[in-house]
Amino acid sequence: MPNINGLAKPAEPASFALMVCTYDRPRLFSEFIAALRQMAIPTAVSFTLIVSDNNPRPQFDSYIGALLDSLPFATLYGHESAVGYSNARNKALAMALQTDAELLGFCDDDLFVGKDWLIGHLRSYHEFQCDGVTGAIHISGAVSQQKYRGGHGQRRAQTGMGNFSFKRRWISKDGHNLRFDANCNKTGFEDQCFTRKAGSLGEVIIFSDYPVVYDHFDSPADYQAELRNKAEVAALAQRNKVVALRHSRQYGKVALAMLRGLIYGLKSIGHHLAALFHLLTRNHQLQLKEQVAATKELLKMTECLKGLFGDIVPRQKRRRNH
Repeated sequence: MPNINGLAKPAEPASFALMVCTYDRPRLFSEFIAALRQMAIPTAVSFTLIVSDNNPRPQFDSYIGALLDSLPFATLYGHESAVGYSNARNKALAMALQTDAELLGFCDDDLFVGKDWLIGHLRSYHEFQCDGVTGAIHISGAVSQQKYRGGHGQRRAQTGMGNFSFKRRWISKDGHNLRFDANCNKTGFEDQCFTRKAGSLGEVIIFSDYPVVYDHFDSPADYQAELRNKAEVAALAQRNKVVALRHSRQYGKVALAMLRGLIYGLKSIGHHLAALFHLLTRNHQLQLKEQVAATKELLKMTECLKGLFGDIVPRQKRRRNH
């Protein structure tokens, strides 16, 4: 393995802490852990898994503890009773600071790391001399396809946490001391806000093909149901944003959000027309892609309008446990 410049002194091993937040997904969490057992860990790297249990009641004795005991590397467990993505992630960050990890990573509890996931992240820092790495997500199982989030080596202004790592200084007291915004617990976009703030402070985030995680589906129908659910959750974030602006009486921004809602509706029409074209040309893969995009844009418009009159709906209430 190449020397990872800037991660550790030459005579010392690099150290990495992977953080995962779990909420009501015992089966998927078990599969997540099974994939970690197969992951390659270079001998020079100290690796720790950190689990932030965001279930209302601790699930350590139910499904988490025994799985952690089965792992051949260090683990840390913590319970955050206040449900919310920001709350759970901040709990994970607090535990990460208890370790000596120089690199910190996040992966979702319904995704599975590839065998070379850790090596891929370390290789990316060595190759690109960056401060944060966002990796690829591939679909596996009955549906097999690649799902990238950017071009290899390209810089990103912001990113999600499904396959992401960053340097310790982002959250340390002698660094930027960043945390996930508690206001995003209900409105969403906590990952985008976190990484965008880091970028504004000069941290460079790149997309890399090297670290890969997998989203597994046993049937095409299950995959389509998951795409629909992801669209619903994304749309709900738009609704919650409008509700939050309305409650804070930022009516100018509410008006702008409504304008964006109309734009979502127009984009939905465009995607529907594209889906019809691909149906006529019998390109069923692109037809499905356009249908999903059309549904997502239409749901975003609908939820924006609901935000004018409704209340905030926690994303966990819409999240599907496939």
